[in-house]
Amino acid sequence: MMITQEAAQSPHWRALTCPSTVLLLLVLGGLLLGTRWLKFNVQPSVPYGLYRVVALPARLERGMLVLLPPPAVTYPWHAWWLDLLKPIAALPGDQVCILSAGLWISGEPYGLVYAYAHGKALPRLRGCFVVQEGQVFLASKGGRSLDSRYFGSVAVTGLTAQAVPLWIWR
Repeated sequence: MMITQEAAQSPHWRALTCPSTVLLLLVLGGLLLGTRWLKFNVQPSVPYGLYRVVALPARLERGMLVLLPPPAVTYPWHAWWLDLLKPIAALPGDQVCILSAGLWISGEPYGLVYAYAHGKALPRLRGCFVVQEGQVFLASKGGRSLDSRYFGSVAVTGLTAQAVPLWIWR
C-alpha cells in the first residue's frame, strides 16, 4: 500500500504515526494478548479466538483445554516463549496407541501422525501405552496438531492453567 503525500500530511495519519500513539497501541496490544488472564489463540489445533486463563481445577477432565510451556523437543516448530493450548485427550489409565495409521486413544481415532513439518523431521513415538498417574496425554483431532503424539505424555505439574473460550471461531 502506498501512502500519497496528501494523505501523509493529513492530521489523522500524523496522529497514527506519532511515536507516542504507536507506543500506546503496542502497550495496549501487549496487555490484551500477553496478560496472564487472557490468551489469543491462532494455533489450528483448537478453535481460533480469545480464551480466559484460569487456575487448573483439582480434577482434570477429558476435553478440558490447558496451557503448557512447549517442551524443548518442539522448539524447531514452535516458539519457546509461546505456550501451547491443547485439549486433554487421555487421563491416567487410558490406553494410547501411536501407530503408522495414526493416533488412537481408547480405541477412538485422533488423526494422522506426521513424519515432517516445515521440512524438518518430527519426533517419532510409536507403540501402545497406558497413561500413568500424574500424567495426561494432550491431543487434538484438528489437523497438524503439535501435541503429545510427538512429545509424549505430560506431567500434570507441568500444566500452567486452564483455558476457557470467551470468543472463538473456526
